[in-house]
Amino acid sequence: MSDEPIVLLFVKAPVKGQVKSRLARDLDEDLVQRLYESMALDTVDMLKAGGFSFRICFSPPDAFESVRDWLGQDHSYMPQIGDDLG
Repeated sequence: MSDEPIVLLFVKAPVKGQVKSRLARDLDEDLVQRLYESMALDTVDMLKAGGFSFRICFSPPDAFESVRDWLGQDHSYMPQIGDDLG
């Protein structure tokens, strides 16, 4: 195991109606989904530009291919398991 710090980026697969639900109460669901997708991509770009080591933790656990297609092939991915972040 390495002692090098690593950033864990937690994301949900960008499924309309299942991301940013509080925003979706006041905004169009399509807009909210696109906003969520863009914020996650911006975060990945920021981590890469800053030279940070990071791993993308995604939910649901069976969304690996769709999340990898969305955020890029050249990252480290790990499914989130359990009912919450704890």
